[in-house]
Amino acid sequence: MNRSDKSTLPGFPWRGQFKTKDEIDQYFSDPDGFQCLLCGRYFEFLSVHLWNSHDISHEQYRDWYELPFRKKLMDTYSALPYAVQAQARMFSPQFYEDLKRLKAKGLPNTEIGRQLGISNKTVKIRLDYISKNESIR
Repeated sequence: MNRSDKSTLPGFPWRGQFKTKDEIDQYFSDPDGFQCLLCGRYFEFLSVHLWNSHDISHEQYRDWYELPFRKKLMDTYSALPYAVQAQARMFSPQFYEDLKRLKAKGLPNTEIGRQLGISNKTVKIRLDYISKNESIR
């Protein structure tokens, strides 16, 4: 998985998963940036590092560690220019793909909403929208 194992710190890769909201919140609030759970190093833009150093997507990383999809893998200061773009993508084709993928995993709407950063009501409305539009095709 690592292109260069010499850069992996002792104790990594971490083989666990986040189990509570507090654990997730703590991971996303580290003032040093994001610690890569595969090599132990810290980054402002973790998703770029994941692709360049470990040949994996941020989606795979999120799946492995049960991280919510709507939390950014970049520090808050770096994320500011992307906030406007994120609003535009909220109901983009990728959003619907993420929604369908999470539903296919059998997750309840409350968990889907938590991972996508939307309300349970919005999850239900968007899933209804998907089912109506796919039945038309």
